[in-house]
Amino acid sequence: MREFATLFTYEVKKISQSKSTWVPFFLLLVLFIFIQCTFSMGAVYLEGEFLETHAQREKIERKNGLKLSGRKIDDRLLNEYKTAYAKVAGKEPTEYLRSEVYQKEVRPYSGVDSIIQGITGIALNEVTEDTLYRARSAAVDYKREHSGISQEEKAYWLKQEEKLKTPFTYQYAQSWIYLISMEGVYRICLLVSFFIAVSMSGVFFNEHSQKTDQLLLCSRFGRTRLYRAKIVAGIFVTLVVTLILYGISLAGAFFMWGADGFHAAIQLFMGDYSGNLSVGQIFISMSVILILSCVLTAVFTMVLSELLRSNIGAMAVVLVMLFASRLVQIPAELRIISQFWSFLPLNILKLDFGFTDYRLISFGNVHLTGWQFVPFFYLFLLALVICLGEKVYCRFQVQGR
Repeated sequence: MREFATLFTYEVKKISQSKSTWVPFFLLLVLFIFIQCTFSMGAVYLEGEFLETHAQREKIERKNGLKLSGRKIDDRLLNEYKTAYAKVAGKEPTEYLRSEVYQKEVRPYSGVDSIIQGITGIALNEVTEDTLYRARSAAVDYKREHSGISQEEKAYWLKQEEKLKTPFTYQYAQSWIYLISMEGVYRICLLVSFFIAVSMSGVFFNEHSQKTDQLLLCSRFGRTRLYRAKIVAGIFVTLVVTLILYGISLAGAFFMWGADGFHAAIQLFMGDYSGNLSVGQIFISMSVILILSCVLTAVFTMVLSELLRSNIGAMAVVLVMLFASRLVQIPAELRIISQFWSFLPLNILKLDFGFTDYRLISFGNVHLTGWQFVPFFYLFLLALVICLGEKVYCRFQVQGR
């Protein structure tokens, strides 16, 4: 154990002190911090005249949202909303946005308005508890019937829909919505994947390029233990970088919007989804997938560089996969390929794509959604890649140069 700890410590130092690690990490860190600071930058202008800063806008929205939090979205709240918005109905924004009536009487219900428009888009004078939830049910039925899923899968989602309790309870949850959007966990995964492609592709290859492999591979701990030490060291560095960006993202979101609304139903923001989940539960699930995907990507990159005997080749493969997962769409008709394509990290972490995919993975009477299946799938792939890499590394023979 002591020998492994020594090897591990040495490998961590080698990785962290390499220019291919600390240079991209520094650039990544500066970029990420700058992105987080843009929350409060800029201002809103109305016909070229200053209206309010973005920081002021978010402060007002948070104050108004917290006042409404905990209230049922029922006829009582909807009547208040309709009475308020009737005061600016038919007017252009330039006519009322600066008015005291809008700021004090109408704007406090803007959170309810965004939910209603997101769910139904029905006319103001037609909004009632009955019409609102009936319109939502129609949207859910349409999505379920047009998702290309089997009757068994439709029955599963129908049962999930029956578990939802209406009327929904309004919750201000801007931080959690941000964190599960493409600007939160998704962005962390994207940036860390670029970091991994650059830094981890040289962990094994550097031995060959610097011609130290002859010495290392004939030493007492030159194969199995050294391989495992390198793998664990690469995972450790990857986790440190991921958690640093993760912490910055959390701190930025909580500073700007607070940590309220963890238990808010996802239906407040994705009205046609039937999953019985809160935004906080989705965030935790995405966080687990983020950690596993970064670890898997790191190990895959390291093993691939050893298999190809090329850091550039491994880097190119990882980067191409990243771009492909963002740009390429597999037709739903190719069910198996399309579904597994949605399991790629940048697809499963996209809230309106892989994470809320209605297609299931079934094992007899056990049905798993994509986000439930992926952690087990990633762990299986991780074990498979590590075992494959160990065989390749331990069988490598230094050729005459």
